[in-house]
Amino acid sequence: MAITTLAQVRSGLQVPAQYIKSPNSNGVAGNWCTLWDRAFHPLPGVWDTTPAGVALVAPVTGQIAFNNPPSGNAYLARFAAMSQRSNVLGTGGAMLLDRLWHNGGFVLNTSSTQTINSVAFPARDENGSSDGVGVLLALIINTTSTTGGPPSTIAVGYTNSNGVAGRIATSLYATTAAVNPCHIYPLNLDVGDVGVRSVQTLTFTNPWTTGAAALIAYRPIALIPTDYNPRALAIDAISGAMPRLFNDSVLELWVEQGANTIFMASAEVTCTFG
Repeated sequence: MAITTLAQVRSGLQVPAQYIKSPNSNGVAGNWCTLWDRAFHPLPGVWDTTPAGVALVAPVTGQIAFNNPPSGNAYLARFAAMSQRSNVLGTGGAMLLDRLWHNGGFVLNTSSTQTINSVAFPARDENGSSDGVGVLLALIINTTSTTGGPPSTIAVGYTNSNGVAGRIATSLYATTAAVNPCHIYPLNLDVGDVGVRSVQTLTFTNPWTTGAAALIAYRPIALIPTDYNPRALAIDAISGAMPRLFNDSVLELWVEQGANTIFMASAEVTCTFG
């Protein structure tokens, strides 16, 4: 049964899922960080060690708890988040996303093109298919990465949601010569593309000399602002437009770095079934 009234939203509400973690290092102000492999609640997630990677299907250690509805569909009814910093005015954001795929095992200290040839992504794009509409890419730093020369550039070869191969995604913002763990480099898609179906290659110029990183494919679900005060901001079924959460979603939290270290990030996710 489709949800068409607020009464149906309320009758389908599920127990909220909580999330609370702390990054282990400073990031770059204005850039995103992930808490995927950080300790506390939920347990730390584990990265894959192969270039082709793995398709992620719930339940996965590290994700925000999510259960499939016994019938009908699941929707995001409420999303609240807070990221607390120390004594500095500033704003940021918190993003809820569905992690579809991730990999590992490639080399950071080479400028040679590395073959990825990702496994098939699960059918959780914006339309609930494997075409990749609305699916984006990011490079995530796993261990401190440094370079003795100019910062690296990132180029990822992929196939778009229309099945066109040979497309190139590049970093949304400039890399730095030294990068701490948890740091995220979102990737710009090629001109006119609206999503990613698969990943074929990865190339660095002026590569990092040390460190480890991984690629992920993800679908953004919701974004809310956070500020320097230790208070939570939220969206609900009306203000958040109640996006659908497809079966087996692997929900994750990203937070935006402020002018200094984030001490703690927390979130609460409430679904409704109908």
